[in-house]
Amino acid sequence: MHLPGERTGAGPEAWADTGFLCAALSEHHGELVQTGSPSILCSALPTHWRSNKSLPTAFKVVALDDISDGTVVTVKAGNDENYCAELRNCTAVMKNQVAKFNDLRFVGRSGRGKSFTLTIVISSSPYQLAVYTKAIKVTVDGPREPRSKSSGMHYFGGGHGGGFHGFPLVGAHHWLDASYLAFWPEYLRRPPPPPLDLAKLPPPPAALDICKLPPPPTLPTPSPHSPKILSPELVLVPPPPPPPPPPPSPPPSPPKETTTPNTTTTTKTKPNHSKAQVWRPY
Repeated sequence: MHLPGERTGAGPEAWADTGFLCAALSEHHGELVQTGSPSILCSALPTHWRSNKSLPTAFKVVALDDISDGTVVTVKAGNDENYCAELRNCTAVMKNQVAKFNDLRFVGRSGRGKSFTLTIVISSSPYQLAVYTKAIKVTVDGPREPRSKSSGMHYFGGGHGGGFHGFPLVGAHHWLDASYLAFWPEYLRRPPPPPLDLAKLPPPPAALDICKLPPPPTLPTPSPHSPKILSPELVLVPPPPPPPPPPPSPPPSPPKETTTPNTTTTTKTKPNHSKAQVWRPY
């Protein structure tokens, strides 16, 4: 019969590794989850997240083996629909057995009803791989509240009047604590307030009878030439008569004709010695 400490792989080194695992889990309590590799842990991711949005907490990878500082750690994501999803800030450097990713973002979408599987690659010698199955579902709009907020909520006291109009017993707000619950029995014992009786309200005032009003005073008709008084301070004076038309201008005198002396020029004609006409002096 062999003791557990005498078995192969259960020596002091194995117990030291177990102690280191417990120390790592206690240091990052509630943050780490186990992966497919027994010597690699990583931060827990939300089940559903919006595309290209920062994670609520920084993603960390904790190595239980002796990994030297400065070793590059890479994270990849994919599934059967998107085998290589786009990631941002998916590379970190190992320091003190912990690789902290600064603002890791999932840009690629996993598809409706599907989740990504993360592959963690530690560039040591030899390489170490770890798989985180069904890690996160990434969609365009991210997680949303259910369309029907009344589903899963039961209201009590719906027939009672007052300003509450029903109290949610399940799914109530955080302000519904024990200090409010102490007043519930008295609230339920109160009778509902009587409905408002509109018939007991005073009738509206009667409308004024226009026929009974005295006629307005008549003012004397002013003459067209008398000044019109619009107000005690403003008097409208009739406009002055138009000015008389200007006298007609005399017609323009006809233009004078200027006579020029006739200058006659005497011209001498040569006698015609033709046979048909003979010039004879008288």
